[in-house]
Amino acid sequence: VYPLSHPEVYAHLGVEPPRGVLLHGPPGCGKTMLAAAIAGELGCTFFSVSAPEVVSGMSGESEQRLRDMFAAAVKLAPSIIFLDEVDAITPKRDTVSRSMEKRIVAQLITCLDALGTDAAAADKSVIVIGATNRPDALDQALRRAGRFDREICLGVPDERGREQILRVLTQKMRLDGAVDMAYIAKKTPGFVGADLTALTREAAAVAVTRVFK
Repeated sequence: VYPLSHPEVYAHLGVEPPRGVLLHGPPGCGKTMLAAAIAGELGCTFFSVSAPEVVSGMSGESEQRLRDMFAAAVKLAPSIIFLDEVDAITPKRDTVSRSMEKRIVAQLITCLDALGTDAAAADKSVIVIGATNRPDALDQALRRAGRFDREICLGVPDERGREQILRVLTQKMRLDGAVDMAYIAKKTPGFVGADLTALTREAAAVAVTRVFK
């Protein structure tokens, strides 16, 4: 977050700030929520798009969508571009046959590289966050320095982590005094944030049904 919260430090030191962060982990572990929380904490402009939405059947339109999004992010900087399921548009180019997929990868690389020059001013900081369940599926050129060169693995939460997540999810709910979050956390091994959210919603639905019976 420092490139967005304190860009002047990088400018003063003459250091190129990191531009890309890759979040990877199992589905439902909170990658999207983390990106939105960072943007909310910093109060910067947040562009969120599911990578498959970028793809168009018209020749050149997919690349244009990427260029337009990056241009808008620079114009409204400081900002964050969040590309969910980024692996869907960035396959390894030596394993794909369609030229469109190769062009999209090349265009994204060009846009990321351009941030080093177009967004060089302290008030033009742009961070690109990509999220994927399959980091090894990305074209290797995207994971080199200056692109997605910072990687954060969001794994399955442990028992203590699940308890903390449950407490956050239920903080606005009226709970019976007998509810034991530690016990629930112990009984839900392998659950990620999305699973725990579904669990609390289902419990709330049961409680509502009980009221009307």
